[in-house]
Amino acid sequence: MSDSVRTAPPGLEAPDQTVARLLDLLEAMTGRSVGKVTPQGRILRLPRPCLELCLGGQASNAETRGCSWLKARIARQPPSADQARITCQQGQTAEVIGLGQPRDAATVFAVGAARESGGQSPIELQQRMDAHLGKVAQLAETLAQREEENVRLAEEVLQCYEQLNILYELNRAFARASGIDELYRVALNRVASALQAEVAFLFDEQGRLRASGGTDHGSAEDKLRPWAAALSGSGRPIVLGVLSAGVARSAQDQGEDRLEGLPGPLLLVPL
Repeated sequence: MSDSVRTAPPGLEAPDQTVARLLDLLEAMTGRSVGKVTPQGRILRLPRPCLELCLGGQASNAETRGCSWLKARIARQPPSADQARITCQQGQTAEVIGLGQPRDAATVFAVGAARESGGQSPIELQQRMDAHLGKVAQLAETLAQREEENVRLAEEVLQCYEQLNILYELNRAFARASGIDELYRVALNRVASALQAEVAFLFDEQGRLRASGGTDHGSAEDKLRPWAAALSGSGRPIVLGVLSAGVARSAQDQGEDRLEGLPGPLLLVPL
C-alpha cells in the first residue's frame, strides 16, 4: 500500500484534505465513523473502531491485521452490490454506504451504530445540530474559496499563454530578419502596438532616423527632426499624442509643436 501524499499548488487545498472535510461532514450528519478506500487500494481514511480495536491505532497495519473485507479492498477487489453488510470480527455494525459508479470509484464504509437522539437532551440535540450546520458552513466556504482560486489560476494561465504567443511571434520574426535594421523594425512594430502608437521611430545620438515601425510614416522623418534632436543623449523614449489640427503634445514635458499631416500617437525612441 502506498503512503504517498498528494500535494497541491500554493494557495490550494490538496485533494486529500477536501476528501477529509467531506468525510467529517458525513460523520457529523450520520453519527457514524466513516472510512474510504480508493480503487487502487489506497486508504484515504479508516473508521475509529477499525484503528482502535484491530489495527493498534496504526493505519499501516491494515494489510497485516485488517479484516478480510478491508484486505480485499487493499488488494483492489471492489465489493459487489450485494455486499453492503460487512462482517466485523469485533461485533461492530459495519456496512458500505457509498459504492460509486462506475465500478472503479472509491468505496465509502461506516463502522459503529449511529447515535440515537432518543436519549439526548434538547441542549445536546441543539449542540449536535449546530455542529452539523458548522460543518456545512465550513464546507460551503471552502468550496467558494476553491472556486475563486480556480478563476484566478485560469486568468493567470491565459496571461501566460498570451505572453508565450508574443514571445513566439517575436522569435519567429527575429529568425526571419535579414539584418540589424530589420530587427529594429520588428522590435519597433511590437513596441508601437503595445503602446497603441501608430508609428514608432528610433533615432541615434545625432538625431538621425535609424529605423521606424508601425503604419506608413510618409514624410514624418523630416518633421520629427526637432523632437529627435532634443531627445538625443537623453536615453528616454517620448510619446507624442496628436491633440487636434496636427498639434502634438509631449507626455514628458508637455511641450507643443505644430506637426501637420502626421498620424498619431507617435513614439520616439532615442538610442
